[in-house]
Amino acid sequence: MSVNNIKKSLISLVIKEINNGNWDKLTIDYMSKKLQTPSKKILEVCTSKHNLLDLWSEDINQEMLKNISKDELKEVSIKERLLELMLCRFDALSNRKKETNAFVKLSKLNIKESKNSIFRVYKAMELICNYAGITIKGPKGLLKLKGLVVIWIIVFMDWQKHGMDNEDILLSKLDKNLSYAEKFKNTFIN
Repeated sequence: MSVNNIKKSLISLVIKEINNGNWDKLTIDYMSKKLQTPSKKILEVCTSKHNLLDLWSEDINQEMLKNISKDELKEVSIKERLLELMLCRFDALSNRKKETNAFVKLSKLNIKESKNSIFRVYKAMELICNYAGITIKGPKGLLKLKGLVVIWIIVFMDWQKHGMDNEDILLSKLDKNLSYAEKFKNTFIN
């Protein structure tokens, strides 16, 4: 089995086990037995169940960026860049609804995984800022980054609550929250 196939099988297994309430059972040995794959092969893909979720998040980030051109982004305002990038991330997540819902369920049940999920969002927002041309260095940059993380989480929770297929609501919520962020920036960060 190829590394990519093992990764897909591991993610499917993780989703199944999360939905069955077996997150705590997921060790490398457990995954190896369930997939009938040597532990050594599993370790070529991930070192832990947490690492596997990090890899999944990185895949979402890559999917988000696959149809984006930095040159095209330069032609629009920073707010429009952020909006486009965030919409692309939401598209990537909606293409994997079952996985996304399982990981949200895990975050709600496990405080450690909730913190890890926030860290993954933080990494995604760093990438989005990089593509949008937003400097995140220094105290002002950190404030911008944390603000975008908060916006993302608020919109994500609302998006998931009201249905992952309603793009009009998603666009409206993102636009509204990014407008608030823009006003905040113009008022406090000059």
